[in-house]
Amino acid sequence: MSISVVVPFKPILIEAARNLNVEPHFNFVTKGPAHAMQFMCHISFDGGAHPNFSSKWKNTKKEAEHLAAYFCLNYWIEQGIIKVLDINFNALMNSRSNVESCSKISRHYKIK
Repeated sequence: MSISVVVPFKPILIEAARNLNVEPHFNFVTKGPAHAMQFMCHISFDGGAHPNFSSKWKNTKKEAEHLAAYFCLNYWIEQGIIKVLDINFNALMNSRSNVESCSKISRHYKIK
């Protein structure tokens, strides 16, 4: 299933990282010609307290950074590092396909 709208996982990650007292750093790698550039986002954290995460190649920086944030959040949930954040997750979801594709994360967040 492909997602046509980018779910904004970056702000969720930033909030979760703030609660863990770590700061995420977003860096990009590019490939391809200027008219068809692709982007990969790498997320690292101060002090090496958490592993680094990378997205797959995407057509926009925004897609790449949100995908990398999604991978990081999934890891933190699976490792029990985060469980529930007091955020309005419903406000971030704007289509049924996004909700289905993000079901793993949405099960772990308090839905207001």
